[in-house]
Amino acid sequence: MKRLGLIVLIAAVAAGGIYYGSHRAPSTPHATVTTLLPASTVAFAHLPDFKRTRDEWRESDIYKLYQEQAVQDFLKPLSVQQRGATSDTLSDLDRLDPEDAFLAVTLIENDNPHFVGGFRFHGSQASAEEIIGKWRARLVHDNSTHETINYETHKIDIVGATPNQIATVYDGQWLFASNDLAELKAVIDRADGRAKDPKLTLENDGTFRGAMAHMTSSYAVLFYVQPKSVAEKVADVGRQMSPQDFQRKFGLAGDEIQHIQSVCGAAKFDKGKIHDVLFVGIPRLPLSPELTRSSLKLGTADTFLYVVALLNPDRLAGIGQTGNALALGSWLQKVFDVASRTGRAAATTSVTGRAMWPRRRTPRTRCR
Repeated sequence: MKRLGLIVLIAAVAAGGIYYGSHRAPSTPHATVTTLLPASTVAFAHLPDFKRTRDEWRESDIYKLYQEQAVQDFLKPLSVQQRGATSDTLSDLDRLDPEDAFLAVTLIENDNPHFVGGFRFHGSQASAEEIIGKWRARLVHDNSTHETINYETHKIDIVGATPNQIATVYDGQWLFASNDLAELKAVIDRADGRAKDPKLTLENDGTFRGAMAHMTSSYAVLFYVQPKSVAEKVADVGRQMSPQDFQRKFGLAGDEIQHIQSVCGAAKFDKGKIHDVLFVGIPRLPLSPELTRSSLKLGTADTFLYVVALLNPDRLAGIGQTGNALALGSWLQKVFDVASRTGRAAATTSVTGRAMWPRRRTPRTRCR
């Protein structure tokens, strides 16, 4: 009896572990980072594990093709100058062994994006600062302006002057950086648990969670864009361009961009292959009114052509505004204006035709 109870207990623990693991997997790996970002984040990119992604990349088919001698001979003139800098950067990344690396655009104000980024590193802060100091010097052109301020239990280093300014701070094994001091302080508050409202983070944003529901539970790299602010900037550009040029340049009409709620994509490696997922969130548009074909009874059995169409004044009201429009456009404009004022957003128009074939007369023969 005791043995049976032990078996039941082991089975219950195993079942609980499987349930917990299967339900916990979808919440990672992005949850650690997105709880640090505001819900209004415009764009976000995440690299969960640099070392693992690099190893998987080197085992991929495309990397093996890149290593072919013929390809290397072809690319050698293009890569000689950058090879040294790239090798040094990769060596620094190996020392840091970064995890949960992210970069986000939290705000676009007066055409100036506000960035915030960071990653978890291995080793001491002193060893990490040797590498971060070199990167900081490359990013900021004027290193003469430097100050350190205290915030809570942290020291924030600020290098450069606005708008070319970078503020960095260490929080345990985390390094955070931003060109916006206020945003960097907000990230520190979320990391330390002082920000108590989780609903204000990107992780609990409904649009973000809806997009992430279509992503894989594990990935090598992920990006997310909430194009509300971007669409406003694009719309400003669109007002200065003709509709034809705007659609040719961006691939979408100006009003279509406003409908896009989110764009999300992820890529992962699987046995040398690269699998990617792309999701674009667009709300379901209202359906057009159903064509009743009530004018069908106006035709007869001899009708040879019947056409029915739905005319939307909102879409056709602009006819006749271009320089090469027909004279009929101005007349249609007035008709559509009257229809809109009377509350008729759509009108059903049908055209019927009746076959009018001439009757053939048979010649008569007179008999005398």
